Amino acid sequence: MSKKIIHLTIPEDIVDQTESYMYETNARQALLAYCMEHGIDTDNPIFKRYHDEYVEFHCQYEMMKTKITMGFVAPKYPNAKWNLDFDTCTLTVEVGESAE
Repeated sequence: MSKKIIHLTIPEDIVDQTESYMYETNARQALLAYCMEHGIDTDNPIFKRYHDEYVEFHCQYEMMKTKITMGFVAPKYPNAKWNLDFDTCTLTVEVGESAE
């Protein structure tokens, strides 16, 4: 089975929003890891705040990924894998093809 690569340009506002949620998710994840590495108890209000923020941003990020999948990938390329380049707004879609 060979793979076919498709490049799509998607709207900048969707890319910016997705990138923002990804960075916020990663930042909270790093803060939570720091807290745990330094012995901050999970009942600590700071830890709880970072955790709540992480959950919120992670959910928003996953919703944006679903929006991209359902809006740009799945209609033409169901079950394809994709990657988004934030700098160029290019969605690279890897589509499986049957061997000929």
